[in-house]
Amino acid sequence: RSAVPAAIPIGITVTLFAAFAAKTWFQTGIWQSSEKLWTHTLALNPTCSTADNNLGIVRMQRGDLDAALEHFERALRNDPDNPRAYNNLGGALVKQKKYTDAIARYRQAIERNPQYADAHLNLGSALVEVGRLEEAEAAYRDAIAIDAESPNAHRNLGDLLRNAGRVDEAIDCLSRAASLAADDADSHFMLADLLSARGRYQ
Repeated sequence: RSAVPAAIPIGITVTLFAAFAAKTWFQTGIWQSSEKLWTHTLALNPTCSTADNNLGIVRMQRGDLDAALEHFERALRNDPDNPRAYNNLGGALVKQKKYTDAIARYRQAIERNPQYADAHLNLGSALVEVGRLEEAEAAYRDAIAIDAESPNAHRNLGDLLRNAGRVDEAIDCLSRAASLAADDADSHFMLADLLSARGRYQ
């Protein structure tokens, strides 16, 4: 016969539950937001590159770019091979319209992780801002080669090709972007505009 497990005394059960609840409450107090989580992590480990990088993201999302830059730069001092920190630093620099500096940071991210699709994508967008369109196209195509399911990469490449007057190529890219992200209004709008224009001039 199967053995019947011994019953746990009620007092012990209540004590265990209370201890678990107290531990859960304590952890919830610390981890209730990502900001508190990573601030707590840095308090325990001031050289944690991941914590600084993630706090930088929080600060950047709030619009506090100076604080974000400080976190990303410190993340890189503690881990000079952190591709995500380079990518995020590039993003903060783009928000400050420091495109040349951002391009350099994106390239450093790619040097450390050549398969980092988002870094290639962001590099392409920064290159567009400074008018280096051939390089931007190459960066977008690199992003697509790494992640063919990225609607952003297809959309951005399609937009670049559209502005260059390469209508058929742009339609192909924007059609792919629209199929990958049905709620991407920009892709659908640009695609419809191109198809309408092509119909008028054929």
